[in-house]
Amino acid sequence: MFSYGVPLTTKRLAHQLLELLPRHRANAIEAQLLVQPAPAPDHPANVVIDFGAEQQVAGFSLTPSRQVMDGAAPPKAYVAETSIDGKDWQPAGAGELANIAYALSTQRLNFTSSRTMRFLRLSFAETAAPAQRLAIAGVGAFSKPR
Repeated sequence: MFSYGVPLTTKRLAHQLLELLPRHRANAIEAQLLVQPAPAPDHPANVVIDFGAEQQVAGFSLTPSRQVMDGAAPPKAYVAETSIDGKDWQPAGAGELANIAYALSTQRLNFTSSRTMRFLRLSFAETAAPAQRLAIAGVGAFSKPR
């Protein structure tokens, strides 16, 4: 699910999105627990989701791990990018994940406007608390903002 400086495509999640997006119009994909060595500014952790076909996406959600794990923490901030072909990336948003390390609640992040994409890349440069590993319980995408 994670890659260390190099994107990793997750096709299994794309199939779930294609099945759920038209019916539910809410969080359309969920990943399993993702654990990766802690990122650094010069070696960010990237999650790339391949939706399998072009989709309208309004934003994404990120759920931190609620499992007790020594030396693991959620990301402090994110950079989101989108692409039609997986090569040419467009900025979609960036920001801090306020209080994520302590509240452990799902963060729902809207793009400024809905966008057509096939790929979503999320990059994380540091953990929200000192840790040797980055841990995320789930990443979702949705087609309508709240």
